[in-house]
Amino acid sequence: MPAITATRALRMALFGLTVGCFAASALAAQNIPNNLRGTITAVSDDGITVESITDGSSHRVIIDDDTRLAAVSKSSLDQIEEGTFIGTANVPGEDGQPAKALEMVIFPASMKGTGEGDYPWDMPRGATKGRSGDGKLGGNGSGSTMTNGTVSSTGDGKMSDASSGSTMTNGTVNRAADEDGMMTLTVDYGDGSKQIRVPHDAPTVKVSKGSMDDLKQDAAVFVAGDITQDPIEAKAVIVGLDGTVPPM
Repeated sequence: MPAITATRALRMALFGLTVGCFAASALAAQNIPNNLRGTITAVSDDGITVESITDGSSHRVIIDDDTRLAAVSKSSLDQIEEGTFIGTANVPGEDGQPAKALEMVIFPASMKGTGEGDYPWDMPRGATKGRSGDGKLGGNGSGSTMTNGTVSSTGDGKMSDASSGSTMTNGTVNRAADEDGMMTLTVDYGDGSKQIRVPHDAPTVKVSKGSMDDLKQDAAVFVAGDITQDPIEAKAVIVGLDGTVPPM
């Protein structure tokens, strides 16, 4: 399995939105990304200005021909069935229980199998520092991962290899079931698998191809890029449509 950055894995996934079916091999990431999450405060011909939800700082983001654009709109967990390709940020469960989803992203069928793997990931928008803490992380948390894989089954089970932080899991749903107020999924990602429990109130969105016309002032946005740059050269931008907040 080739080792690349989580940002590169996300870029490859978004590439599938612009060219249709994208055949990707299993990927792994070594470094925890530091993505930008916030609100668009200005739009120009070559980019956007984003106010970070982490600390309120303002960042100029350059968008060029290499930047992959995607959009998300509101969806629901009842759209997940066998064969659905999904992505989810998740954290280890307590007392040996399966991982718990923090959010759910539903991908189009053309992206099934894209970027399968388990990647380090910074905490998604609105995640808490602790399992029961109130402190919010705006996206700069550490120890999380992105997991891309296929949901092969659902039900009770213990995690055999829980990670130390949250993960982003992208995969195809083979079966889904409800237990104890949660949907339990088994996600296969090439050389491994993970069980994930999804609360019924987990923020859920669906992904579609995006364009510069979708980038509007006051829209919520996710930017994959090096936030230490000034300006940031965006590898990928995901914008929320009609008030939707990208939860990843």
